Amino acid sequence: MLTKVINEEFSVLHSSKEIARQGRKALIITGRFSAKRNGALMELQKVLQDTGTEYVIYDKIEENPSVETIMEARDLGIGKGADFCIGLGGGSPMDAAKAVAILLFHSDRGADYLYENLAKQQELSENISHEKFAADYFRLDNEFHRYIYSLAGKEGILQILNADQPNFQRYRFITFLRQDEELKRLNLVHTNMVKALVENDYQALRDIVYEHNYSGFRGIDKVIETHPEYFMNIK
Repeated sequence: MLTKVINEEFSVLHSSKEIARQGRKALIITGRFSAKRNGALMELQKVLQDTGTEYVIYDKIEENPSVETIMEARDLGIGKGADFCIGLGGGSPMDAAKAVAILLFHSDRGADYLYENLAKQQELSENISHEKFAADYFRLDNEFHRYIYSLAGKEGILQILNADQPNFQRYRFITFLRQDEELKRLNLVHTNMVKALVENDYQALRDIVYEHNYSGFRGIDKVIETHPEYFMNIK
């Protein structure tokens, strides 16, 4: 998807028509203070009012926004009928706005979508020895994590890893060429993620995600032994 960047003085005022074309009702995602103090929120409200664009404001974004905050903002947007998001402020409001926008667009996706994904992962894990199955598993794993990261308001991290770190992605793919039992454990970790999400146990979800982020580095010796053709100059 192409990105249009407008960098100029009074860019919000000069881009009123472009902003209005995004939708009928905006969900403004911002923090508690800075956008109000520096006048940015007032300027954006004027543009929306002048163009006849309805809006609702969510102004509780904290530094490193929590899953609870993201879900609360999403629920507000769905409840008020917002059809697009505007992030206003620094990095945290911007990251949160991206996550909330995805969840608004996929508001029908929830545990059922994730459990369906997990069922496909489980089916593939029984035939993972071939590279084609590993590629399919890799695709499902990316879809699963894209949704989980968006709920955590950290999709930007996943985008960076996917776009800017091809070596990391190749390593992740190779780790799927493992024994069935190891992939079953991976599937269990994913299942526990969904369980924590369904039960709104966000602390457990964070703990599982943090632990899972490092799990791919375990068992690398087995991967090297089984698939030495993927590695060079390793003694």
